[in-house]
Amino acid sequence: EYAGTLKKLSKADQELIEGYFGDVAKVQINRFEHLEASFGHCLGMIPGINTSDIEAKWKFESPWRQPAFVHKSSSANECFSFDLHRQIRWANGARVNICHYHPLGAYWRDAFCAATSSLGTTA
Repeated sequence: EYAGTLKKLSKADQELIEGYFGDVAKVQINRFEHLEASFGHCLGMIPGINTSDIEAKWKFESPWRQPAFVHKSSSANECFSFDLHRQIRWANGARVNICHYHPLGAYWRDAFCAATSSLGTTA
């Protein structure tokens, strides 16, 4: 109901959430710690989860550094787009879907497929 009363959201979903809690629920918004929720482009940058020397030794972040909730797949959010062209990149002379290589890609795909199956949705 609240969203239907708004004419324009210049800050998109963030403005909707902020307005609902401030104007309707009348409660202060609290921020999550990075361990609880983080943006997709911040994966592998969460302090305190993995204290080993994986990055120094192998030059990549540990896949164990995942928050409980991830908002967007990346800054461009291409893994949640129906436009497959945004997901395709060239690597070693071949076209690849970068979302297949995302640390949470298989989980998201399984969750999406389970949801469409439970709804009885077909193509």
